[in-house]
Amino acid sequence: MSNKGFSFESNLEHQQKAVDSVIEVFDYAKSNTDSRINPELDFSNFANNVKLVQQRNGISMRNKDDEHIIDVQMETGTGKTYTYTKTMFEMNKKLGVNKFIVVVPTLSIKAGTLNFLTADSTIQHFRDQYGKVIEVSVLESNKNSKKKERIPNAIRNFSEGNSKDKIYVLLVNSGMINSNVKVNGEDVWSFNYQYETNLLDNHSTILQALQSIKPIMIIDEPHKFKNTNKTWNNLINIQPQLIIRYGATFEKQFYNQVYCLNAIDAFNKNLVKGIKVVIDEFDAGTKVSVKINKIDKTLKKVTFERNDGKKKSTKTLTIDDSLSKVDDNCVNLKIDKIGSGKITLSNGQDFKTGDKINPYLFNQEFTNRMIQKSVEKHFEIEKQLMNQDIRIKPLTLFFIDDIASYRSDNGPGELAKYVEKVVEKEIKKRLKDKDLDERYREYLEKSLEDLSLTHGGYFSKDNTGNDEKIQAEVNEILHDKISLLDVDNPRRFIFSKWTLKEGWDNPNVFQITKLRTSGSETSKLQEVGRGLRIPVNEFMQRVDQEREQHYLYYRVDFSEKDFAKSLVDEINSSSDFDLYLEPGKVITEKQLEVLCDKLDKSPYEIVNDLREEEIIDADNVITDKAQDKLENILSTDFVKKDKIRIDDGKKAKTCKVREDNYKKLQHLWEDINKQLILEYDVDDKELTKFFKDSVKNPDNYSSNTRETEQTLKKGCSGIEFNDITKDVDYINTLNYGEFLTVLSDTTHLKVSTLNDVFVELKEKEELDISNYLTYETIKKITNSYFITLRSELSSETKIKYQTVDAITKKTPFTDSDGNLVEVLASNLGTEYEQGSTPSSYLFDEIYYDSSLERDNIKQEIESVEVYTKIPKRSVKIPVPGGKTYSPDFAYVVKDKNGKSNLNLVVETKGKDEENLHSLEANEIELANIAFGDNTNISFRKQLSNKKIIDILNEIRGD
Repeated sequence: MSNKGFSFESNLEHQQKAVDSVIEVFDYAKSNTDSRINPELDFSNFANNVKLVQQRNGISMRNKDDEHIIDVQMETGTGKTYTYTKTMFEMNKKLGVNKFIVVVPTLSIKAGTLNFLTADSTIQHFRDQYGKVIEVSVLESNKNSKKKERIPNAIRNFSEGNSKDKIYVLLVNSGMINSNVKVNGEDVWSFNYQYETNLLDNHSTILQALQSIKPIMIIDEPHKFKNTNKTWNNLINIQPQLIIRYGATFEKQFYNQVYCLNAIDAFNKNLVKGIKVVIDEFDAGTKVSVKINKIDKTLKKVTFERNDGKKKSTKTLTIDDSLSKVDDNCVNLKIDKIGSGKITLSNGQDFKTGDKINPYLFNQEFTNRMIQKSVEKHFEIEKQLMNQDIRIKPLTLFFIDDIASYRSDNGPGELAKYVEKVVEKEIKKRLKDKDLDERYREYLEKSLEDLSLTHGGYFSKDNTGNDEKIQAEVNEILHDKISLLDVDNPRRFIFSKWTLKEGWDNPNVFQITKLRTSGSETSKLQEVGRGLRIPVNEFMQRVDQEREQHYLYYRVDFSEKDFAKSLVDEINSSSDFDLYLEPGKVITEKQLEVLCDKLDKSPYEIVNDLREEEIIDADNVITDKAQDKLENILSTDFVKKDKIRIDDGKKAKTCKVREDNYKKLQHLWEDINKQLILEYDVDDKELTKFFKDSVKNPDNYSSNTRETEQTLKKGCSGIEFNDITKDVDYINTLNYGEFLTVLSDTTHLKVSTLNDVFVELKEKEELDISNYLTYETIKKITNSYFITLRSELSSETKIKYQTVDAITKKTPFTDSDGNLVEVLASNLGTEYEQGSTPSSYLFDEIYYDSSLERDNIKQEIESVEVYTKIPKRSVKIPVPGGKTYSPDFAYVVKDKNGKSNLNLVVETKGKDEENLHSLEANEIELANIAFGDNTNISFRKQLSNKKIIDILNEIRGD
């Protein structure tokens, strides 16, 4: 392997500023003759110094009353561990302290920290700068069940160390801080346990030893150490003279924050990779759910309910039963355990009573497509980065839920085999590219020699295994970044079951694919944090983001379609900037920028508004009453108001029917409301032909999966995202038999007829329906078929309507007893205009859907006895496909002799003939057929170029 170690940059501005912010809080430290004990820091100007540092760093917040804690906020991926390590060296150089306790929350972070502190490249880097080295002592649990005779060596070495050329660090995790031992049958805090001593021992307990040296304590991930829990109290009992907390997340519980590099700053300053969230969307995925209705621990039975939006079905299963009995997509999923109110599936996930499972998340075709797209994207990135003079080796991280699918007791699982198959195909495709650097071509060819080396995995159970190959693989992934990033190492893809969280990251992770959910509402920044660091090249040098922007691609499934939004919200909420306006100070550019964003105004407009409200004066100086006035206007006058719909709990708006007018309209209304039955004057052979023609329509087979790429970008005062969506692929959700049965129900054609059509089309290579077996395909084919029917049959007058003489008393105007009722306004139109209506109109309010309808309603015409807007979907003219059509207006018109015996029904379209949609034209043609045999009613269409008065004159013969 060619790589020797990471090449650190020693003076990155954001890291150096964090170091300086800690050092500048202290003026000096009191000297100490005992080199084993830290000098005492001077806290006399602590509060004032903190305030000065905060002002310089633009931090405005109230500090908790504790003069021995400092907070340093640094976003994930910006070099927090490096920064606090450098701070230890700087504090040693300027204040003389050399005893530090580094406290981390978990074993994984502990391992990562130890690797960093003891790495050859780290040691050499700081030795070159400061001429000193760190000696790390690690406090581990004593697995020996025998009595502890002597105080642990880690504590002795740490507390007794006195070399001026060393900085002593005790590394401890929270589990060790809280551990107890049994003494005479009772639990005793391990730090208070009395060890046996001899003449060379200065202390008999860990606590005494640590208290005596006046340590500086560094806490990593402070949100894991809440000041209300046991761990925090135990840390305080150690009596460190100073605690410095470093983290990305403080949950806004700060003590004395001296530095803030939040998520917004990290992205805006290009200190981390950019992020592109890729969402694999699956149309069927949002429509079906499997709910756990009941769990019976005693009988070992679980009742599931499947709901596809149309029908529900239940199944009862027991241990080892496959969930494919509930839904075909869950073919690889079984019940492993049944507990009290909880079950465990074969993929390791737990579900409780009432939980819902989306079966399409386990659809193998969908999972394979996510893997395939991820591998394709990896090699796209790899070619860009490895096919250049100075190479960068990218990695892709997969989170999976089913360990056995990747690594089983019998060797590689089906997932691992599929990955190798896809990788082999992609490499061979890439090798056909003539525009390849010779080194990259050799790398690809070498990868083909043993495809198993192109991927590796780490799972918690690996810690107890004896397989040497797996242990070497795990060691490389967890501990040997240098080897993993070597440009000759073919390993590209890493698989884990959400084990690689805090404590593990790699600067060259360019893609993370979640083939499983994280199992809880975790921090989205924590999820992407494994790959946020700026990448390094083949010489382990950090790449300049200003010259070349690099992105982390984060791929999720449709169940996390709001991932990008949640991530953006979390990033933007990381800013603790408030709009406190301090009287006498000049308003800052940042305050104006935030106001511009909040109020959607330009800086010029904001300044003018603030002066007018006397929040600032003519010189932009903040006035005494500024804060109160600002808070008032932010909630009222200046806020950009969006249109929102308010549900005030009241009933929907209705319109009252004019009773006298209804009596004049009643005979026409009852006539047009008579039930019509649709009949086809056509044989089965012709219907089959129409079906075959409509099936071949390519529009019926558009993709049912999409890929949405959402790119996070800088906004006015935060992070935003934009997205690009493209159709990707087609995934089956039904088998052929189910497909034919459902299609037969919707088209009213025989299953045998449908099968004959599809067999014939496949033989002629015009269509292979087996690639498109989904409900969406059925819907599209059915729509296409009925559109064909409507077009072909109505144009050839092969459609007939039979009238049922029975009168339906219940209509939108009347109840089942024939009494008048008020009509829903929404059924009369989506638009409303105040004003009176002509006396001959059925309602006294104006609701309409188009300007042409509004003009019809408002126009008073002498020859009209009564007229009305026909409520939506009330006159049901059947059309092919089981749907109905309803026209827009009904008129009772006086003839030339003044008698009210002319009846008119009108379809109103606010467009001309050329822009009339074929479906609209077809509906009008069907209405002509339906009303054509009724000698009492005339039907007319009204387009944009025709006034209603012209139509009325036409039927009157004027």
